[in-house]
Amino acid sequence: MLNKNEKKALEKIESIIKYSHPLSGKVPDIKGNRKYYAALREAFHLFEDVVFRLNLAGNELKESGGELLKSLASEAIMNLGGVSDPSPFSLKEYNHLLYGPYLGISDAGNAAHIIRRATFSSPKYNLNVK
Repeated sequence: MLNKNEKKALEKIESIIKYSHPLSGKVPDIKGNRKYYAALREAFHLFEDVVFRLNLAGNELKESGGELLKSLASEAIMNLGGVSDPSPFSLKEYNHLLYGPYLGISDAGNAAHIIRRATFSSPKYNLNVK
């Protein structure tokens, strides 16, 4: 579930993307293009923050605002090459205790806590922890 600030941020991002999208009917320009990609990065950041918050609580992203956020995050992933920003951290510095085991599973984010729980209960994981 999105909180009040997240809903407000999502509405602002959606508005910017609709107005500055390359297929919005406007003549594309550099400023509009920058706004579009900046809004996509903001959508991606918001998605990461919401999913992180919900995963800590063991919740899922399941409401109409959640569907819009997933849709915008998907658009961001497709148009930004899979990441909003280059990571300053290497895999060596990945915090598996906070984020769960590093997995190569494709998911929109709504099943992350289920995948994490399943991994934590796997025999292979338990062998590595003990």
